[in-house]
Amino acid sequence: MKKHICFLLITALLCSSLSGCVSTAVGDDDFVPKGGEMLMEGEEPEDLSLQDEELQSLSLTYFPNRSMNPLIGNNITNRVLFSLIYQGLFSVDRNNNPVPILCSYYQATSDNRNYTIYIETGARFSDGSPLTVADVLATYEAAKNSDYYGGRFTYIDSVVQGENNSVVFHLTTAYENLALLLDIPIVKVGHTADDYPLGTGPYSFQTTNTGARLQKVTDWWCSAKLPTNAETITLTEATSQAQVRDEFEFDELGLAISNPMSDSYAEYRCDYELWEVDSGLFLYVGVNALWSEFFKDGKNDELRKALTYAIDRDTIIDSYYRGRAYASTLPVSPNSPYYSESLASRYTYDPLRFVSAIQNMYIPKNTKGEPKKFLLLVNCDDSARLRTARYIAKQLTELGLETGTLEYGASTGTTYEQVLRDIVDRDWADSHRDIAPLCKAEDAVELDTGALTFDESLRLLLDTIRRRAGL
Repeated sequence: MKKHICFLLITALLCSSLSGCVSTAVGDDDFVPKGGEMLMEGEEPEDLSLQDEELQSLSLTYFPNRSMNPLIGNNITNRVLFSLIYQGLFSVDRNNNPVPILCSYYQATSDNRNYTIYIETGARFSDGSPLTVADVLATYEAAKNSDYYGGRFTYIDSVVQGENNSVVFHLTTAYENLALLLDIPIVKVGHTADDYPLGTGPYSFQTTNTGARLQKVTDWWCSAKLPTNAETITLTEATSQAQVRDEFEFDELGLAISNPMSDSYAEYRCDYELWEVDSGLFLYVGVNALWSEFFKDGKNDELRKALTYAIDRDTIIDSYYRGRAYASTLPVSPNSPYYSESLASRYTYDPLRFVSAIQNMYIPKNTKGEPKKFLLLVNCDDSARLRTARYIAKQLTELGLETGTLEYGASTGTTYEQVLRDIVDRDWADSHRDIAPLCKAEDAVELDTGALTFDESLRLLLDTIRRRAGL
């Protein structure tokens, strides 16, 4: 009987009060072309060649109703395909080390605030056109404004064209591990918003009268060992995991992706092999230090640190992730050489320490003088994340910090991205219209009326006017 291949993704769980993380798509390190090693100023480059083990598969699934643009799409199944179509300046290997791909070599200034990335001169897109600096700049400009990659630009001030086929990253602060953030898939300039932009990977996405497929690129620029020898990989459209399971059982798929938070693979009534692969995905509790009233203007810095003491990571992994995750105190995989055991040991689960740390914390109040609730924003379409957020909220409330969840997702009728996009678009249109644009005056006074009735809002407005006018 034919054996099928089923991947079970292992999730790295990060529950931390830090505000950033590094993540890579599954399969980004499955094929690694010639690249370069880290160079400091004045050093000469040397070529570095690495190859990975082969993966055989001839038929895969994808979700056509979810974006196939690597700068936008966040569907796990589709992102596996992205690793066959696109490449980044770097990849991240299984040991969480950066590996140059579309970068031939790179240099950093001694203060680690300026990086010069030299583009691989032989790299070409699937249509045969050469990779240029313009492609890299356009990709990073689009990535900077994307929901999926935007967080990586926190400390990147600008990305500009350099000399000798290079791009230069100027940082606002020293950061020695910038390469770990630069595995962003590069797409061709002028197509960063397309549904199916061109990439430099070994396969290209194509549609025919019979459906979609990945077609092997003729004379692929890279000498790396391919993850499969298949000339054509058939793509089957999927609308649900149940459909994927049925097609898998009837030999229409050679590989299926199983949710690591479930035992759904056990429902497959066929012969298969089960592979467990570390996905490199991070789940974390981030602190909105710029906008949240709890942390704005430097307030409650001790609370931000203390949150690491209040989260029982081991219970979360056992209860909501079926033990298929790693507990991490830092925004780095525990398997990474950058993971500091000594630093992590300072922020282990210690609820009593949390209670002590929040004794004198600042609690913002609404216009009625009532304390505001600490809120966790969570996508309720991900059941594991939702359960985790609710558990953390319950933990924090029991420890003295009243906490709730703010839930969004398709099941609520809209998505976070849609809400945010609508707000941004509306504000921009209102502030840029020709007639009476809505712009905040320099002496304007902001009033929070979110929790007030109309009459209460009116009284607040009148009282504010009287005070400002000296009446």
